[in-house]
Amino acid sequence: MQMFSPHERFTQKTLCRPGDGGRRVQTPQWLRPQNPSSCPGPPHKPMVTDVSKNSVSLTWQPNAHEGGAAVTCYIIEAFSQSAGSTWQTVADMVKMETHTITGLLPNTIYLFIVRAVNAYGLSDPSPISEPVRTQDVSPTGQGVDHRQVQRELGEVAIQLQEPVTLTTSSIRVSWTVDRQSQYVQGYRLFYRPSGGSWLLQDINSPV
Repeated sequence: MQMFSPHERFTQKTLCRPGDGGRRVQTPQWLRPQNPSSCPGPPHKPMVTDVSKNSVSLTWQPNAHEGGAAVTCYIIEAFSQSAGSTWQTVADMVKMETHTITGLLPNTIYLFIVRAVNAYGLSDPSPISEPVRTQDVSPTGQGVDHRQVQRELGEVAIQLQEPVTLTTSSIRVSWTVDRQSQYVQGYRLFYRPSGGSWLLQDINSPV
């Protein structure tokens, strides 16, 4: 999975939130740090506490270093290869060290970071959360312990083999799966031409 560095957020002047129809809003003035030593330290790694088909709940611990002023709120950013391939602000002005992000896509893998805010500016990003997949909306998912499914899928390891060139316009891609799970319904293959945009192909598991 390729990601743009969350550190690049310092140079942006607008934010784009999923669920807002792509609406871009002006970045508040306090998002532009003036004196880095006065800014708060990055929060600890966010932990996932609950997952639904359209939401993820996170919790995290604050950094002991508050900087030149008390932390006033937090900003949460999310990354998903399936939802734009860039870090997006999904919550701001968060007052507590726990929050539920809504408006997410079903059956989609997300990563999250958290930043602290004080009167002097914005902290560096927290460590990136563990990948989390939102629940599927298919009827087969009803009545299933989704936390158990999440844990079991998290232990599945895929080893990509060296691609084999077949023709000037095709290659063969193969992989092995360690710790196979009964909940695996298929695979999502990401690829891109050199210098081009990411494309994807969904591959169903054989019945």
